[in-house]
Amino acid sequence: MIPRLAQDGAQEVASGLNAIADSIRTLTEAIGTADLTGEAAAAVEETAAGDPTLVTDALTNVGKWSEYILIAKEKAIEFAPSLLAATIIMVLGWLVARLVTGLLRKALGKSKLDPTLVNFAASCLYFGLMTFVFIATVTKLGFDTGSFVAVIGAATFAIGFALQGSLANFAAGVMLMIFRPIREGDLIEAGGVLGKVVEIGVFATVINTLDNKRAVIANACITGGNIINYTANGRLR
Repeated sequence: MIPRLAQDGAQEVASGLNAIADSIRTLTEAIGTADLTGEAAAAVEETAAGDPTLVTDALTNVGKWSEYILIAKEKAIEFAPSLLAATIIMVLGWLVARLVTGLLRKALGKSKLDPTLVNFAASCLYFGLMTFVFIATVTKLGFDTGSFVAVIGAATFAIGFALQGSLANFAAGVMLMIFRPIREGDLIEAGGVLGKVVEIGVFATVINTLDNKRAVIANACITGGNIINYTANGRLR
C-alpha cells in the first residue's frame, strides 16, 4: 500500500514539474527569447526536483524582464516623436545656416571687403546660428537648457573680457574696411606715424615710413586719433 502511494505521489510531483516547465516555455515565447527545448525542460524538472524554489525564482525573473521590456517599449514609443522632431530641427537648421552663410559671403564679396573679414563674419554667423539650432534641438528632446545657456553666457563674457584689447582692434579694423578713410598706397599720418599704407589688416595696419621703416600700428590707435590722408585730395598745394 505504501509503495503504491509513494508511486502515486511521485507521479503527481512529476506532473507538477511538467506543468511548471510548460509555463516557463510559454513565458519565454511571450517575451521573444529562445524556446525551451525538451532537454532544457527536462533539466528544469531535474533542478526543480532538487530545489523547487529555483523554478519559482526563474518564473519571478522572467516576469520582471517581461515588465522591463514592456516599459522600454512604451518609453521608446513616447520618445520617438520628440527624437524625430529634434532630428528635423537639426537638419533644417544646418541647411538654413549654410544657406544664410553663403548669401552673406556673396553679399560681402561684392562689396570689395577684405577676404579675411568676409570669412570671419561668415564663420561667426554660422557658429551663432548653429548654437541656436543646437539649443532648440536639445530643448525638443526634453533637456533643461537653462544651465547650458548660462555657461555659454559666462564663457562669452570671460573671453570678451580677456580679449577686450584685441576685440577693440578688430572693431577698428572693421570700421577702416567699411568706411575706407584710408586705402593701400595712401600717404597718411595716423597713430603718430607718417608714411605709405602697405596693408590694412583686421587687427593692425602696416605703414612704410618716409625713411623706409616698416611700422605696424594697432587699428584702435588709428581710429582713436586724427587721420591725415595726403593722397585723398590728389596733389598737395
